[in-house]
Amino acid sequence: MPRNAGSQPRVRLSTFGLECYHAAFKAFRDAIIDSLYQRCEREETQLNTAWLVDIISVIYNGTTDSSGARQFVTDLCIVKTVNVELSDHSEDLPKDFFRDLARKYHVFQGYEETQKRWREPKCHYHSHRD
Repeated sequence: MPRNAGSQPRVRLSTFGLECYHAAFKAFRDAIIDSLYQRCEREETQLNTAWLVDIISVIYNGTTDSSGARQFVTDLCIVKTVNVELSDHSEDLPKDFFRDLARKYHVFQGYEETQKRWREPKCHYHSHRD
């Protein structure tokens, strides 16, 4: 028996375990986004500004630029028109958030396009690149 033959199954098992971990983590992230969306989707839902500041901070401090979660919170702010309230928290929120919000308004036709995306199936807020 070759010297390294005994370690090969462990490597495969470790790779499989890592793939399972990533798949479970992705499913967990997507479930969080779905849960947040369900909480916020109703038109009559009034968002608490402190809660929103916390959500934005957690998402922006824990994700990359291409994250669906970042797109979700910027869409949420546009659809729920909470931008004015957030300006009072400009020191507390990541600068990337305000950059992304401005980009949505000016580059991506702002409210109308965001409203369309908000009403569609929410899969576009999920992580598909992992």
